Amino acid sequence: MTPHSSREAAGCWWPAGAPGSALSGTVTGALLGEEAPPAALRLTLEASAPENAQAMIAALRRPPAVLHGLLDGRAATAWTREVMAETGTLYVELEVLLIGAHLMGSEDRRLQEAEMRLDSLQVGQILVGAGPWTGSLPLGGDASDSAPPAGTGQASDAGRSRILVERVEESETVMRVHILPSRAASVPEILEQLRTVTDLLAFAWLETSPALTFEARVHGDDSRLLDDYRVTCSAPGTHLGAGERARPRVGGPLFTGEQRPFAKLLEAWRVLRTRHRTSLTMLVAARALPEEFQEAALLVLLGSAEALYATSSGLRRREIKDSTLRRKLEHLADRVSFHEVMPHQVTAAAWAEQAARLRSTFTHSGRVDSGSQAELRHMAKLTAGVVVLALLRELGIPAAEGRQRLPGHLALRDDMPTPRGTPERRRGDPAQGPPPARGGKTPTPRDVGTRPQRPARRSS
Repeated sequence: MTPHSSREAAGCWWPAGAPGSALSGTVTGALLGEEAPPAALRLTLEASAPENAQAMIAALRRPPAVLHGLLDGRAATAWTREVMAETGTLYVELEVLLIGAHLMGSEDRRLQEAEMRLDSLQVGQILVGAGPWTGSLPLGGDASDSAPPAGTGQASDAGRSRILVERVEESETVMRVHILPSRAASVPEILEQLRTVTDLLAFAWLETSPALTFEARVHGDDSRLLDDYRVTCSAPGTHLGAGERARPRVGGPLFTGEQRPFAKLLEAWRVLRTRHRTSLTMLVAARALPEEFQEAALLVLLGSAEALYATSSGLRRREIKDSTLRRKLEHLADRVSFHEVMPHQVTAAAWAEQAARLRSTFTHSGRVDSGSQAELRHMAKLTAGVVVLALLRELGIPAAEGRQRLPGHLALRDDMPTPRGTPERRRGDPAQGPPPARGGKTPTPRDVGTRPQRPARRSS
């Protein structure tokens, strides 16, 4: 199949099932066939009369909003996300663009295999060796924690897909991800499986998962090719720019296939991604914030830590609700051996107390009073480190491996600065230590460390 190389593709579009109300339009940002798909797909529709525009708007606002069209003479289907209108022009944000067929909706199951290409320079440091690497994932959005099919992993049970990652012989810089479902699958099912793979690889570098472009095929009973499709999915959330994608990577990923076989790693990641999705999403969102938004980054990271505590502590909902933020943070820090990873000048209790105080100040005053941007940045970095280590523990990565790789990892290199020295705690000064934990003993000075001092307030 010859990939599209243009940034724009012109054609005509109409609501699925209503070809009589077609409008001319141009898809921008599709970049089909390029290695780095766009963050967003957009369709610009031109209406010759106001009533035509209103009819299209009404159709797009009735779910499911599916458009059919013709692009370069080929049938196309678009799943829409949002629509904005100006005089005679509609701007439609697309979620998925499929070229090669007219599908009636996301439940249309006809894809029998799919293939996507990845940068082997990134993947090859995670999946070491000659390969190929195989695993399996469930179809149909199964979010259960069930184990993968028994056996060698070379065949899938009903309702699962075989996942194959291999090197591309004709290229030294490309790997191929192959999806072989046990039954015909829908576009959303294939996208979910590909996203699971790419999210795992992105998490190893603490990066955002990119937008996806993949090829899908339909075969006849005699295995002859009947149809081939090109599917581009606009990635939700944050996106890396071209410069960030091309930046050199110093050091290695947080984990590799040497710690766990790919099949077990993929299944463990599926369970983690389902169970701790909110914490993962907030971690990625916080790390994508610009440097000047440290208050927002810290608050989002604390939310990620709280979400992870709720989904990993094993406590009942009432017990989680009654736990203070400080107790939640100390619990996470204890699980990842905080003192073995973080700078020696900082203790888990001191970090948890200060983070809880900052969040409490924000809740009651609407601002984060940390004393300086440097302290905010430092707290955000420590919090990110604890959340990442806790997630690695959930993934089954050996603790020693996580402790070894995290401090020197490129994505967290700036998150692990040597903190400025903390003053010695004065004996008998109750203001220097945290309050007793609910239901527990008062931490000793050795456990607590010292809380940073606030700057003196200016007199009015």
